[in-house]
Amino acid sequence: MSVHVNVAVNVNVTLPRTWRLRDPHRHRQPRPEGSCHNHPPGSGCQLHIRRDLTKHQLRGEASNDRWLGIEETDTEKDLPCAVARKLLSFILTNGEVLFSRHALQELARDGMTQQDALNVLRVGRIFEPGELVSETWRYRCHTDTTCVVIAFDSATRTVVVTAWRKK
Repeated sequence: MSVHVNVAVNVNVTLPRTWRLRDPHRHRQPRPEGSCHNHPPGSGCQLHIRRDLTKHQLRGEASNDRWLGIEETDTEKDLPCAVARKLLSFILTNGEVLFSRHALQELARDGMTQQDALNVLRVGRIFEPGELVSETWRYRCHTDTTCVVIAFDSATRTVVVTAWRKK
């Protein structure tokens, strides 16, 4: 003798927002001129008002505004971490990076090149406050594997003081 039992289970699952089905035509809905998905109508969003410009032209304008006033930064004072990071990014694109003799020796000892140090400076984070050594403020730029110490010579020049691999 065998018994068959059919059991039906109803489960209500709320999917995370990113998993929900979306209207495929949602992005085609017209928006008023001067508005976008992040800004209310009439806010003056430059991306949608100036449709005749290419993305590259818009990025170029934004990059010029991004550096507004950074050249007047006083490097003789202790800089907040965010300002030091912004100044370093400015110097990497528009200025000069020098390497001290000690930095070159430490890079060679750890099997790194100057390009490795520059890559750390490009993507690294400055999250520790500056350290005053020999009358110059020094900042540590970190990645997961490497630390590079820099000192700002001026608002357009920085010196790599030393570097090491983290163990």
